[in-house]
Amino acid sequence: MATEKDFLKSMVKNLQKNIKDIEIIENSNLVSIKEFINTGNYIFNAHLSGSLFGGIPSNRSVLIAGEPGTGKTFLSLNICREAQKMGYSIFYFDSEAAIDAQTTKNFGINPSKFVHILVNTIQDFGHYINNLILEIKKIKESIPDAKFLIVLDSLGNLSSQQEKNIFLENKEAKDMTKQQLIRSVFRTITTDLSKLDIPFIVTNHTYQNMTNPYAGAGISGGLGAIFNASIAVVLSKAKLKEDDGDKNENLQSNGIIVTSTIHKSRFTKPIKVRFKISNTTGMNKFVGLEQYVSFESCGVGRGNVLTQKEFEKQKPEKYYELDVNGEKMYFVQKDTAKQFIVYDNGELRQVPLKEFFTSKVFSENVLKKLDENVIKPTFKLPDNLQEDNEGVDSLIDAD
Repeated sequence: MATEKDFLKSMVKNLQKNIKDIEIIENSNLVSIKEFINTGNYIFNAHLSGSLFGGIPSNRSVLIAGEPGTGKTFLSLNICREAQKMGYSIFYFDSEAAIDAQTTKNFGINPSKFVHILVNTIQDFGHYINNLILEIKKIKESIPDAKFLIVLDSLGNLSSQQEKNIFLENKEAKDMTKQQLIRSVFRTITTDLSKLDIPFIVTNHTYQNMTNPYAGAGISGGLGAIFNASIAVVLSKAKLKEDDGDKNENLQSNGIIVTSTIHKSRFTKPIKVRFKISNTTGMNKFVGLEQYVSFESCGVGRGNVLTQKEFEKQKPEKYYELDVNGEKMYFVQKDTAKQFIVYDNGELRQVPLKEFFTSKVFSENVLKKLDENVIKPTFKLPDNLQEDNEGVDSLIDAD
């Protein structure tokens, strides 16, 4: 007797004669994520993907929105650099005429594998990207492993032909077509980009809701880009305070603190993260992790190490016993200590506060422990979304 799985296989096999993209999802590779592209900052990776070692999914659309000067272009170029390290060629649609060859070199990007496309209207962008997709399809027929990353910077600065005509004809009118055009363009490209394993980054502007100032920033251009994005984040910025504390000592320089808020995500919980962009040194990849480290979770803590003799003399109430090359030692947490203690694979390191945001603290092993013990449980959506009755009784009026 045929099982359900058997007759489904038979049905799908027959349907494949007329339907090209159809598979039983159990073994489907139609739109599976093959890899993630590093963003250049570990906590931003976690924010987007749920892991320090994640980042931008290889075949999804990601929307990065924010007010001016929040680092949208900076993050996009950072991702381009990291993507090139993984073998990606870059197609960068620029509606702001904001970058040139020197800009790419400043970010460590290979300009010979970076295609810069100036674009002004939504119609032009739709025409260009659909033709680009056709060309990529041809390339992938002969080179299936060819990798491409597409960036649009920015959606909010794209005009429309209707808007241009209004000014050319000196009319007092408003363009009502822009949002419809944006939806139309994204409808034509989203599925193709995913099937071709092309990550697509879109930057956009935000605006303040004047009717409801408490509603937060809105994303310009309507819902077209948001609907088609797997991840949408909104960036805001603030300057550092001089009294941020010793742990943020490295952040006290010329730059901004960026707060990223999840607007939509299919991978992570809506947890805000914070990181720094410096005007002089760029972005430290470790900044943002300070909120999640602890001695218990990854062997990193601010405090002191005691020998057996010192321990017996001081008799601290709370401590961690360590085995350092066969010698028993003890870590005691102290918030005013002048160093961080790192216990890493049986090795002990004392790191000055000013060197906290370095690999002296965040070795590969420490990052892996932090990822498994803290980051994934905190940020990642659960693997099994089962029925949850918690709190639902409050929805029923007992009277």
